[in-house]
Amino acid sequence: MIRYYFHLDDLCGTEDIARVRTIACGTPPCVQPQVTFSKAFDCGSSTFEVTADITDLGSASTITVTDDQSSASQSVSSAGPVTFGPYAFGTVVVLTATNDDTPICNVGSGNQVILACPPTNDECVDAIVLNCGDVLTNQTTEGATGGSDISCVGSIGDDIWYSFVGDGQIITASATASVGEPQIEVYESTDGTCTGFTAGNCIASDGSFNLTVNAVFASVVGQTYYIHVGSVVNGDPGILFDLSLTCATPATPPANDDCSGAESLTVNPDASCAIFTSGTIDGATASDVDAGGCFGTDDDDVWYSFVATGTIQAISLNNILGSSTDLYHSVWTGADCSALTLVPGSCSTNTASVPTGLVEGQNYYVRVYTGTAVPLQNTTFDICIGTPPPPPANDDCSGAIEITAGGTIDSFPVTGTTVSATTTAGLPVFTCVPTARANDVWYSVVVPASGTLTIETAPAPGTLMTDSVLTIFSGTCGSLVEIGCDDDSSASGNFSLEALTGLTPGDVIYIGVWRYGTSVDGEFQLSAYDASLLSNTSFENENFRSYPNPVRDV
Repeated sequence: MIRYYFHLDDLCGTEDIARVRTIACGTPPCVQPQVTFSKAFDCGSSTFEVTADITDLGSASTITVTDDQSSASQSVSSAGPVTFGPYAFGTVVVLTATNDDTPICNVGSGNQVILACPPTNDECVDAIVLNCGDVLTNQTTEGATGGSDISCVGSIGDDIWYSFVGDGQIITASATASVGEPQIEVYESTDGTCTGFTAGNCIASDGSFNLTVNAVFASVVGQTYYIHVGSVVNGDPGILFDLSLTCATPATPPANDDCSGAESLTVNPDASCAIFTSGTIDGATASDVDAGGCFGTDDDDVWYSFVATGTIQAISLNNILGSSTDLYHSVWTGADCSALTLVPGSCSTNTASVPTGLVEGQNYYVRVYTGTAVPLQNTTFDICIGTPPPPPANDDCSGAIEITAGGTIDSFPVTGTTVSATTTAGLPVFTCVPTARANDVWYSVVVPASGTLTIETAPAPGTLMTDSVLTIFSGTCGSLVEIGCDDDSSASGNFSLEALTGLTPGDVIYIGVWRYGTSVDGEFQLSAYDASLLSNTSFENENFRSYPNPVRDV
C-alpha cells in the first residue's frame, strides 16, 4: 500500500510548495538478526568496551558490525560476540549490525556510554558500613547503575548504599550536596541482609529538593539498617555530597509509657478543668495494645486512668506544645491492662471528647498519642476529666422546645447545646449523613400561613461545636416522617440550613439537631424564619382613627 501526503506551505504566498511523500509497507525482505548489546569497563584506564552478541544471523549469510567512532568494521558468518573499543569514559557509542545480503535489515544498539566507574557501594550488598559520628566527604553517585528506581518519595536517581547496625540511639543520617539535589531513605532489614526489605517501604526518608536532607529514626539494638542515597530528580543525574551519621541518647520513656504505668486522674465535679495533670509524649514508645483500634499512628502513646463518676465524662487536652500539636486519644476498659477493650465511639482526633455509656464506679484507661507516624515527638500537654451537666431537657423528641418563627434568622434565635445529649434510636433512615451523627436535641415550630419555612443552625459565641446536622420531621414524636435533611448548607462554616416549601399552615413540625461525627459537642444557635413574617412598614386605611390625636410615643 502507498500513501501520498500533500502539503501546502501558506507562508510562501503565491509560490506554494507541494511535497509528495510515500511510505511503502509490506513483508520485510529478510529475517532480522538477533543481537544483544552489553558494556564492560576498566576503572584503571577509565575506558569501556561494547559487545554485540549475535545469537542468530537471521536470513544473512554474513553480518557486518560497525560503530560510529571510525573503528574498523567486523564481519561474522556465525553466531558469537563481537567487541568494539576501548572508548574513553563519557564517549557515546552506537553499534550497528547489518545484514550483508539485504542492508535494510540491520539492528542498532542505541546510545552506549559509561560516564565513570560505579562507586564501590553501587549495590546494596556492597553497602559501606557506618558508625556513630562518621562523616564521609565527597561521596558521589556518578557512574552508579541504578538508573531511576522506586523510592519512598516516588523514584530515586542513580543510587548508592550504606549500612548501620542499631545501638538503641536516635540516629540522624544527613546528606549535604554540593552538586545536585539528594534524596535519602532508611530501610529496616528483617533478616540483616538486602533481601530483608521492600523498595519503597522505609522507616525514614527525605527528598525535599533541598541541598541538605535528613532521615531521623530510633534504632533498635542489633537491628541492621540500610541507608539509600541518590538524586531526587528522576533519571540518573550524578550528585556529589557529604554524608554524616549522628547519634543521640533517646529521652527516657515517661513512667506512663505503658498501660501498666497509667497515671491516675482526678475527675472534676463539673465541666471545668480546675483539676488537671500535665503529661508528655517525649520518649514514649508503642504499646502492645490494638494498633488498629483508632485513627493515626499510635507509636508514642502514654496512658492515664480514671474512675467514672457517671455514665458520661468529658476529656480535655489543653496547653498542647511541642513538635506535633495533633494529639489523638481513646478510652479503654478492662479488668487489667492485659485485657483491654475499646469503649465504642471513644476514638477522637479532637482535643476534647465526651465518651458515653460508661459505668459509674468502673475504672477506665485513656490512651493519648500523636497522630503522625514521624518518630521522636516531644509534645507536652495538660489532661483533665470533667463531669458534664445532666442531659438537656429537650434530649428527646417528647421534650421538644417550641421556638417562634420570625422574618429573618436574627428574629427569634434560640441557643441550644448537645453537651450531655444522647443519640435517639429508632428514627427513620436519614436521607443525608445517615450514620456520622450523634447526640441530638429537639425543637418544634408552627408552620406559617405561607407554607414555607427555613430552618438554620449557626455557631454560638465561644462554643466548641463546629459542625451540625439538621433533620426536620412531620407527624408526632412516636411516628415521625422526615421532610428535610441537611449537613453543611449554612454560610456559618459546617452548620446546617434547610428550606422547606409546600408545608401545611398551622402544622407543628419537629427539628432534630445533631453534632457531626467525631466533632465536639457544644452550644449552637437555631432559627426558623420566612420572609412572609417580616413586619409591614406601611399602613394604608383612610378610615383609621386614633385617640388621642395626635398620637404620642409611649
